Amino acid sequence: MLPLTIEHICKKPEGALVADVRERHGFTQKQCALIVGCSTRTWQRYETRDVSMDLGVWWCFLLRICEILPQDLPPLPPRQRAGVYVSVR
Repeated sequence: MLPLTIEHICKKPEGALVADVRERHGFTQKQCALIVGCSTRTWQRYETRDVSMDLGVWWCFLLRICEILPQDLPPLPPRQRAGVYVSVR
């Protein structure tokens, strides 16, 4: 498979893509589960698409295996400050 595009990074991955990236890096399903902190069975479900992988887990996996760099992630949204009223006596 070719390198990941921004479309691959910014949406929940298909099971085949998860398996392809794992195999390209030579990891077992058990090793990948340890990388992201889930059970081996959950990882297997990610690859068969029984369970949809959250974007945070996908990004964690890609970053930990050096498939992407932090600057490849979408930019953070601007922070919003809550309105705070401070009373001084």
